[in-house]
Amino acid sequence: MGEQTVEARRLDVAPDGRYLIAEEDGALVRWDVSSSGRLRDRTPLPLPLDYHGYVSVLDYGDHGRVAVVGEGGYARVWDAAADEPALLVELRLPAWDALNADDVALAPGTAALAVATPGSDAGPDAAPEDGTIRIWNLADPLEQRARASVPAARADLDVSADGRTLAGLVDGDLYVADLTDPLRPEALARVPADIAAGPDEDTFFGEVVPRISPDGDTLVIGSEGAIDVFDLTDRARPRHLARWPVGMPVALSFRSDGDLLAVGRFDGPVALYDVTASGTPQPVGEVPTAGSSLVFLPDRPVLAVAGTLSSVIELWDLADPRAPVRLTADRSHTYQLAELAVTGDGMLASVARDSTVRTWRVLGDDLLARTVINDSGDVNDLAVSADGGRLATLGRDRTLRVYRVADDTPVLDLSIPVGDTTQDLIGFVGEDVLAVRTEHGAVDLWDLDADAALDRICSGSGQTITRQQWARVLPDIGYDPPC
Repeated sequence: MGEQTVEARRLDVAPDGRYLIAEEDGALVRWDVSSSGRLRDRTPLPLPLDYHGYVSVLDYGDHGRVAVVGEGGYARVWDAAADEPALLVELRLPAWDALNADDVALAPGTAALAVATPGSDAGPDAAPEDGTIRIWNLADPLEQRARASVPAARADLDVSADGRTLAGLVDGDLYVADLTDPLRPEALARVPADIAAGPDEDTFFGEVVPRISPDGDTLVIGSEGAIDVFDLTDRARPRHLARWPVGMPVALSFRSDGDLLAVGRFDGPVALYDVTASGTPQPVGEVPTAGSSLVFLPDRPVLAVAGTLSSVIELWDLADPRAPVRLTADRSHTYQLAELAVTGDGMLASVARDSTVRTWRVLGDDLLARTVINDSGDVNDLAVSADGGRLATLGRDRTLRVYRVADDTPVLDLSIPVGDTTQDLIGFVGEDVLAVRTEHGAVDLWDLDADAALDRICSGSGQTITRQQWARVLPDIGYDPPC
């Protein structure tokens, strides 16, 4: 038999030996393998428009499925055994992890995909060789896209406590939208705001921080050097009320009565402002620590502070803002805190770059630990629904994880890869919709109601799967058609 040569950077052979998949000069190609070992019938796999040719890892699994991870920040899966190969799934990864992936594997006999990447869990004990393994269930019926979006190249937004108002900056304009139907946001106002972040908008210090007051009538926006105050009483005609010189605000939180505003500053202690004061107010008090995330407990003058570049959570009694009293400090997290959030009934949640999510209750003056969740790698942001029924995290792997919470114990409900254009800001709109800011293009609104998603899928699925079809496709699972 003569020698046959194919120039390929990566290749793998089907388990039954019938096909070979090769990466050839930026293309993915299927070759038929004859019984004598000859390659014939070269068939390119369909490639998306944004496909890049550098492949880090490749796997030919069973049932004709081929998985590839590489340049562009994608994991992709094809049905390569069909007469006309088809792209089945696209999952986003951080670009660095995709370029440097160590391995990819399609689990035999299942719809699971595993990718090993160098994106290690952070922390003082993390070693350079540490990595993260991400596992996706490719058969999950959850739609891999948002249900609605607010168009924006750059957006810094907050959602009111009642879930009706979305407000903040969109591409430098003050933007207000009605979220009465959160999956069909209605723009109410968009006017020039003359507010900008720092000279480098991609830095922590240049981030714009918006916050809507508890009654929904006031919007404050912290940018480098100032806080701007807007009247939202008439949401269609927002009015600029004042600009306060503040320094470098990185976090804002209103007390539940809306009269006191805490301002976390990277370059100084937390400043406390009486927002009912006329003119340009001066701080009425200070919490002597720098805070990168702040939340007031509901119906109590107690402020929880996540220290800037710190792993410590502090509770401060602000019954008299002129004389704050530290109640407690907890050091359970082992690495830098990212975010705090609190529910309407007082459950406190925290996430950190030690790859954990923790929930707490405040008992008297003490912080009582309830649950520790090991997430995947760094946890960059956190959101909880107002009624405490759901908790969501956004990880370094750009995956949204949504937990249902019962008795302060979160149980993973949904896991959604959202891609590396997603930035580190998420927030609930009611109980079943999650707002996620993207790097460019939109603030996406995700419908988390699994039953509603299933209804949408079933509405176009045709006839119910028969027992015979079910037994052929899912022989190890009892007959239980979703539609």
